[in-house]
Amino acid sequence: MSLRLLTRLMLVALLAVGCRREELSEGFHRADSSEFTSDEAKAVKVAKAQLEKADGKRIDARYRATRIPEGFSVHVEYVMGYQRGQPVFLPGCFCVVLVSTQWKVIRILPGA
Repeated sequence: MSLRLLTRLMLVALLAVGCRREELSEGFHRADSSEFTSDEAKAVKVAKAQLEKADGKRIDARYRATRIPEGFSVHVEYVMGYQRGQPVFLPGCFCVVLVSTQWKVIRILPGA
């Protein structure tokens, strides 16, 4: 069974028993948010494109971009579903994408 399918099945089970959704910290936005600076937006765009290419489909996530010496660290929180119109995030369903100053993905660090 694929990890993605297993994760989705766990989400359904947790929502069915009333699991509380995780709240995002300050600074997380949709990929196209005007809250990002132009460089942050470019880093998010690069990270999102790489993740979608690897996954073979569009992803639903919220992003936070932080400048680091190598370029940017893009924290990606995957939306696992919606409850009453609000996105549901589960602990461990994230990754961090390191994007260089040349707008190339250096590394993708999986969540816990």
